[in-house]
Amino acid sequence: MSSLFVVSVTAQPVLTERECVVIVEFLDGYSLDKVIKDRGRENQPAMDCTEDLLCAKDVLKGLIAIHSNGLVHLDVKPVNILLVERGNEKKHVLVDMGISAAVTFRQYEIRLDQLPPEAFKDPKCMNMLSDVYSLGANLFRVVSGRLPFEGEVPM
Repeated sequence: MSSLFVVSVTAQPVLTERECVVIVEFLDGYSLDKVIKDRGRENQPAMDCTEDLLCAKDVLKGLIAIHSNGLVHLDVKPVNILLVERGNEKKHVLVDMGISAAVTFRQYEIRLDQLPPEAFKDPKCMNMLSDVYSLGANLFRVVSGRLPFEGEVPM
């Protein structure tokens, strides 16, 4: 898969039946999570509207590339969105494609507040729309300075 908005995966050699190594390109940048922590204050936006729209546009382009290749990211969250230089421009790039091939998402640290509601009932039903929901939850956090939902997680 070749996209300015998705980290390049160069190889996936399988080591055992249950493990694999994923080799990706090096990206020199910083995460959306860092932006939120550095600039954002509780209930305050972390970025201005222009930056919000650019982030949404870039990540959506990344998701289109991923989904066009029959994959689902399954872990769209601020720490997996890097702001990097690509050519002369800054781009938001989706990283951490390792979970996309996972059998169950319970093996990984996933932000429960960014999962679509159906994932709590049946994790196997997560699909491309789950990625879009997670992106929306992240953008809500960036724009509003708070999580979309607060309270107990029904698991």
